[in-house]
Amino acid sequence: LAARQVTWFLLSLIAWRATLPALLLLRWPLAAATLVALAAPFTAAGSASGSSLSTVFGFWPFFVAGHLLPRARLEALRRSVRLRVALFAWVLVYGGLAFLPATREALVGAVEFRGVACLYGEGFSEGGLKA
Repeated sequence: LAARQVTWFLLSLIAWRATLPALLLLRWPLAAATLVALAAPFTAAGSASGSSLSTVFGFWPFFVAGHLLPRARLEALRRSVRLRVALFAWVLVYGGLAFLPATREALVGAVEFRGVACLYGEGFSEGGLKA
């Protein structure tokens, strides 16, 4: 793990814990955190290159949901047979759809990776890789 990979999470945790008391004063804290998470990538700070601000706010609703969810309810969810069956069915359906040619194109996209290299000027040839 690089230092940057660990640092974003620690800084996120500090920000989440610092903003949690103010967020809990709102009527619907989870909805507010979700709206901020959805809007963060579209701001100038969230879309700046090298900025992990959108990542910080992207995981914020999960932190808030974990704080709001009582431990007893979380344990009940972990033991839920319904949840396990739904997850298994979702994996089967999504996995099955991924093998169909028409859906594979819709899921992965019809973009060729050679077209992406033009976004980087000379492409990947600067690092010794050929596109």
